[in-house]
Amino acid sequence: MLKYILIALGVAIILIGSVFFLLFNATSGLTETADNFFNALSQKDYKKAYSFLSREFQTKTSPEDLQQRYMNSEIKNFSSANWHNRSFENNIGKLEGYIKTSTGGTIPINLGLVKENDVWKINSIDKLESGFMNSRDFKEPKIPDDIQLKQMTREIILALGNSINNKDFSEFFSIISYTWQKQTKPEELRKAFISFEENNINLTDFANKAEPVFDKVPAIGEDELLVLSGSFPLQFVRLRFNMKFIYEHPKWKLISINIKTE
Repeated sequence: MLKYILIALGVAIILIGSVFFLLFNATSGLTETADNFFNALSQKDYKKAYSFLSREFQTKTSPEDLQQRYMNSEIKNFSSANWHNRSFENNIGKLEGYIKTSTGGTIPINLGLVKENDVWKINSIDKLESGFMNSRDFKEPKIPDDIQLKQMTREIILALGNSINNKDFSEFFSIISYTWQKQTKPEELRKAFISFEENNINLTDFANKAEPVFDKVPAIGEDELLVLSGSFPLQFVRLRFNMKFIYEHPKWKLISINIKTE
């Protein structure tokens, strides 16, 4: 019986991992367009930068206008970008984050994008502040302290356990990231975790009776995601977890979760 339970749990883990892969694979086109645009500006290749703008944007802006606007802007010193919010619905996309400059500046910025002929194009550029801020004035996402990380982990497992027990994923759906919410529905989440429901595995026991133990130092990866990996140990069984969080101001929100009992 245990063998079949583990197989079922493995299927659930694969499904959730697939959702995460598809989500970031789907939004990679957004970030690629944005990064290519700012790279072209930094190289003073205004014709190339112009090619990343939507047709609507281009009707209001000429290549000369683009050059005039950015040739003396701090954006010309673009070094890298951090997109902590990324989402799309149908042919409309959105990026929120900030760009770093080679001179040490940080520029908060939002981009609106549209898909034209299966290619993402920039349709709007919104610099969040009226002036540029030095990086020390703009707070980049930080790793919460150990107490907060354990609380985050426990809240996730408790909400997931309640949703499985109630056969209603509204609670779990409400606490995941906006980025993930745009790609799924409560009913789809229930299907992904159906093996836990069918095998009567009560995750709330782990959240209420055990202290989460991290087996790796919590860290922010190159993809700008916060990764938490560890377990909830009970006397005869433990729940292993791997969670990934995306920063959606002002909090880290869940975007991926893998769990299994052993």
